[in-house]
Amino acid sequence: MEDRSTDGSRWLPAILAGPVAALLCLFFLAPVWRALRVSLTSAAGALTPAAYAQVAQSRGLWADLGFTLATAFLALIPCTAIALPVSFLLRKTFPGQRFLRVAVLFPLVVPHLIAAYSLRLALAPSGPIFGTLAALPFFRDPPQLVNHWTGLVIALTWKFFPVMALTLSAALETIPASLEEAARDLGAGAWRRLVEILLPLLVPALLSGGALIFIMAAAQFSITLVIYGSPGLTTIPMDIYTEAFGLSRWDVASALGIVLTVVSLGLLALAVAAVRRVTRTALGTP
Repeated sequence: MEDRSTDGSRWLPAILAGPVAALLCLFFLAPVWRALRVSLTSAAGALTPAAYAQVAQSRGLWADLGFTLATAFLALIPCTAIALPVSFLLRKTFPGQRFLRVAVLFPLVVPHLIAAYSLRLALAPSGPIFGTLAALPFFRDPPQLVNHWTGLVIALTWKFFPVMALTLSAALETIPASLEEAARDLGAGAWRRLVEILLPLLVPALLSGGALIFIMAAAQFSITLVIYGSPGLTTIPMDIYTEAFGLSRWDVASALGIVLTVVSLGLLALAVAAVRRVTRTALGTP
């Protein structure tokens, strides 16, 4: 006789998937579908791809897309460089570990707009970050950080590096301590254990966290608006705001949103494929 509890647990994933699918349709698929319809509808109500043609023919928008992707990539580099040592520190037990964990989580819980204004004050010529750079001997004439891409990258790094730190910390928790102990018994030093054991096992987490940070940084609006503004080149989210609320061209704004969504989903798909390939290689499966 089949155990009823086992039979019930078999249907549990399907039962839980229903609300998840409903929320996905309500908060993601429905808005994307609405934006797609608006992007393909003219002011007269006719179905036309004119908005996409306008986007494709605009050199300025293509330049802004390149700037958007470039700033997201530049923010990803320091995010990873900071998150790696932080994740290893969070793995250890030491006085002040709880404070470090709270400090890492702090940028995530601060609302984007509040974080943007606080960072603008810190990056301004009278702020502590600019003052610290100016005091360094090799930074006698530091670049302007506010309304400059450098300040934008710093702000995006501060806001999103916890995503990478938490992703790597979770991945480190899944690595058996016996692997490091065996390598230590065989004479491998700390650096060799890091390079030959830990970092290869962290590649899937690095790819996953990197994809999330890249997408969130590329789609950021409030931090870009407050820290960077729009001196010449700007980002696609800023273009969307200008097209919709400044020029009332909702079809073009929707087309830009669809383009950014497609680019983000494409990058996410590449990251997922890379994670699967790395995992299969590590497990020795085809």
